[in-house]
Amino acid sequence: MKKIFLCVCAMIIFSGCGAKAFEENIILSVEEITQYGAADFSSQENSRDANNATNFSSQENSRDENGNSSQENSRDENGNSSQENNSRDGNGNFSEENSRNENGNSSQENSRDGNGNSSQENSRDANGNSSQENSRDANEIFDALRNSPAPSRLPSATFEERGGEMREITTMQLVHDMGIGINLGNTLETFGDWIRGGVSDYERAWGSPIITEALIRGYAEAGFGVVRIPVAWSNLMGENYTISIDLLDRAEEIIRWVIKNDMYAIVNIHYDGGWWENFPTDWDGSLHQFTRFWEQISARFENYGDKLIFSAMNEEGGWNSVWNRYSRSDAGKADSYGMLNRLNQHFVDLIRASGGNNSARHLLIGGYQTDFELTVDPLFEIPRDPQNRLAVSVHYYTPAVFAILEQDATWGKMRMDWGTDADFEELNRLMDMVKHRFIDAGVPVILGEFGSPRPGVKDDGAVYKFITSVAEAAFVRGFAPILWCVSIREVPERGVFFSRVNFKMIDPKMEQRFREISQMERAGR
Repeated sequence: MKKIFLCVCAMIIFSGCGAKAFEENIILSVEEITQYGAADFSSQENSRDANNATNFSSQENSRDENGNSSQENSRDENGNSSQENNSRDGNGNFSEENSRNENGNSSQENSRDGNGNSSQENSRDANGNSSQENSRDANEIFDALRNSPAPSRLPSATFEERGGEMREITTMQLVHDMGIGINLGNTLETFGDWIRGGVSDYERAWGSPIITEALIRGYAEAGFGVVRIPVAWSNLMGENYTISIDLLDRAEEIIRWVIKNDMYAIVNIHYDGGWWENFPTDWDGSLHQFTRFWEQISARFENYGDKLIFSAMNEEGGWNSVWNRYSRSDAGKADSYGMLNRLNQHFVDLIRASGGNNSARHLLIGGYQTDFELTVDPLFEIPRDPQNRLAVSVHYYTPAVFAILEQDATWGKMRMDWGTDADFEELNRLMDMVKHRFIDAGVPVILGEFGSPRPGVKDDGAVYKFITSVAEAAFVRGFAPILWCVSIREVPERGVFFSRVNFKMIDPKMEQRFREISQMERAGR
């Protein structure tokens, strides 16, 4: 494989990636440079200050029409440079290797001082490192770059864009400060083998227009205090689960907009094509993918303040292949809960050890399938956290025949309305159940999703009553309720609850009710 030698001798700061400055010789293949977006260096990129980029030598800037430097163009038919050809014997050994004494030592090895140190070893810098030590092995650097995302192409975030500092507040206080939120659903978490192209193609694949800051500003103006951003990090990933630099940049861009508009941002690993289902049969391989994703996400955002929350997962914590709640048996139940408990603990330990503000970041752990009844089960455990900065994630789509079904299914008959005495009794029973297990014990709760099909598919009055009733029931019990909202492919300006074209709530009455709920007294303070 043809190699391009880049001599990087500058302070390189990888924005958001936690990389340290280094002075190295780096060998990258043509394919790797293309992957990391480094094949085409503009004159602007070649002219940077020592604090913010890499300086390239005049030799690198002297290239032919194929982009090869004069040094690269001087090669024989085997791809060897003239320098390599002139210093090798018939066996392909360098002249230095040919100059050895009867003990097999090279002339360089024979040149030692009274302490037995070679002249090369005696040439050390102020830190005691030899010139050889200061130039790390190229293969080591190649492997590191191959398995890590490239530096962000976004401008470096300011302190304010990163959300400021990590404040001395509890997670309960932070959750209360969120108020009511909204999901940026069916956007960055889309997936499908049929999707072709880049990040923008995935972003639009399920009906959403391209997200703009105007939309995010519209969320804030409507009174929302937190935006949940589901992401499928597998899209466009490279070798060894390396996240696409374009996807990381796009997620960070949206997160910055959220923070700029004085809201909290929650980012997760969503369903992501369903690889979560492999944990029972391939724990090590699945854990490796989970770990690789969170290593890269946490590195990118390690300097962001407490306006950014990491959420371990979506609804995938719990495996029906191991235990099914409808099986009328407890066989496998402890095993399934045990896997989730181990995964949540691994997530906390991984983030806490990742550096920067992550050592104190507020984290959201996955409830068992985010189901109310299953998450309050005694088998579900809160991970150990030295910072005591954890919240539990649950979702509410009960009854599913109203909140999910748009037509009859084998397991249920669609309901068009909601709001009977039995419906409110069920809502309050489930909400009280979670409050008692977590809020009353000092553990904050985030209702990461609640929603229903849009008005028109269901009775308009029933949708309004369900959405506002769930929001109120969660809010007054101390939860942060986050509305599930997506765009509609056929009518993007219509949306489900919020228009991504007009940047406002579809139903002004629902917006007003949310504002009223946000002023209510709540538990858990």
